[in-house]
Amino acid sequence: MLKKSLLILSIVLIIPLIGIQAQQAPLPQGIFDALSDLSVKVGKSFRIDCTDPNDSSTCKANDGGLIWSWKADLYPDASLGCPQPGQSYAQGQTRGFQYLFTYNNINYDYRQSADRTVLFLCTSGGPQITTTGTPGAPAAPIDPALCPLPPRLTAGQTAKVGDQNDIPNRMRASAGINGAYLIDIPAGGQFTVIGGPVCADRYVWWQVNYNGTIGWTAEGEIDSNGSPDYWLEPLGGAGSNLAAGLQPLTSANASAITQIAAQSLPFNIRDAAYWNGFKVIALTSGTFVRLQTHDNWQANASFNFGQDGQELAHVAVTENAQGQRWMATSHYNASTDTASIKIWTVGAVDTGLVAQEVRTLPFPVRLISDMDFRPDGTQLAVTGSDGTRNLIQIYEVITGNVIASIDLTAFPQTFAYNPQTSRIAIVTDDSQIRLIDVPFENAQLQGYNPNNIQGGQHAVTINALGTRLAYTGNENILQLWDLTNNTVLREIPLPINGGVFVASDVVFSPDGTLVVVAGGIELLNQGETQVYDVATGNLLARIPVFARQIQFAGNNAVHLFTADPAPLNNWYLYGVK
Repeated sequence: MLKKSLLILSIVLIIPLIGIQAQQAPLPQGIFDALSDLSVKVGKSFRIDCTDPNDSSTCKANDGGLIWSWKADLYPDASLGCPQPGQSYAQGQTRGFQYLFTYNNINYDYRQSADRTVLFLCTSGGPQITTTGTPGAPAAPIDPALCPLPPRLTAGQTAKVGDQNDIPNRMRASAGINGAYLIDIPAGGQFTVIGGPVCADRYVWWQVNYNGTIGWTAEGEIDSNGSPDYWLEPLGGAGSNLAAGLQPLTSANASAITQIAAQSLPFNIRDAAYWNGFKVIALTSGTFVRLQTHDNWQANASFNFGQDGQELAHVAVTENAQGQRWMATSHYNASTDTASIKIWTVGAVDTGLVAQEVRTLPFPVRLISDMDFRPDGTQLAVTGSDGTRNLIQIYEVITGNVIASIDLTAFPQTFAYNPQTSRIAIVTDDSQIRLIDVPFENAQLQGYNPNNIQGGQHAVTINALGTRLAYTGNENILQLWDLTNNTVLREIPLPINGGVFVASDVVFSPDGTLVVVAGGIELLNQGETQVYDVATGNLLARIPVFARQIQFAGNNAVHLFTADPAPLNNWYLYGVK
């Protein structure tokens, strides 16, 4: 077994707030990474605006109380001028940046590598954040052809080495089997995941902190029978895991799925999104978003914020490779007949949750139909229409810049990102599934629609490996597609007690072995959620919940969210005990 370690970003207090801000030079984009983290730490949204983006002397903070400066430097080693006694670092000249902020008479000294793969707050107590990956660009997505095991872990989680066989996992100084050996993490040993994933030597590697030793360790492999063999087991996120103690859902035990918990909420749920590992749910009503944390299914904190009377419909959440948590909300202003998207950073403090608005993005048409982040957190895609123009627009999350704006020939109902690439599957109301690698359309699939029914409700999802697509629309059929050759694998009839099964959502399990679909007859308030085996197409379980949305918590539990006119405002957790 294997392992990999990053540098321990060590720290001595270096606080004289005198830095040389480069004049007549562009503002480094990495300063916005530090500014985003600072906004969450102090509970206030900061922004730096420049009259001339190529001259940082024209840049000013949106808050006059924030004093800031920056400088580029060539450091003698990888500590970036902020070493910790007793730690060793890669020697040799290392380019980097120092960002200095003062707010409310408190100094914040951030250091960042030139390639933006490392960012930390230099304090006497040690680095406050450690990040890997490149903001604003895909963070080395895992290619299933090179690393076939689907990752189960996420940065920020607590995890352990599996103890079934009493075999330790090796920790290495870099990702790959040739990385310098550091230590063994014993079977059952718990650690914090602080970075990754990285694909190397056909293994998925995670940067972890085990009892103060930081390095890289491999998640597992595909065994000789072609089955996943996971060496590491997720235990939870920043707190505890809602699904702790439940069995992983499989085709063998799915028939035993049962309700684990439920909660009623005092408002109509318009949309819901869940941070897997952060154990926080974002719920939208027509006028506000509620951020709610849970511990053993009991609400222990919530945060509500108004939206200035604008109608709010959609919410999306993500956590990028740097551990930054982003949220997007869609808004419609009736007085101006315009739509927009707000981007937020979200964090946890001792008193609860903090959401800080980063920016507002205009949207070209008045109706937003769907919205979601690319799985690596670098992009936000939004679809919409004004009755004459149909389009999808993709934004860069860090900057808010428009990456692509693509006009479509029909109304875009919903879409799904391929977790492994920038490809997006967009379903339009003519049952066409358009596969787009931004900004080019690569293929157009014909969804099951023999009666040529227009409009209605559609749902689409792509598995974690990016090889399978599930679609359901106006007919009582669930289609499974092979995206390696764009052919239909099977068409599964969806049983419903009378009427047409109109889909509300469909998702794959994280390991791709199960597909879960919800729907029914909305006007009659009749529906359910069904679990199928992807390999055989067999119906494994029928859950008596007409869910608007489905989301997995790890690989062992299913969140179901209902809304008017289904049984009002309920949130269910289903799993196998």
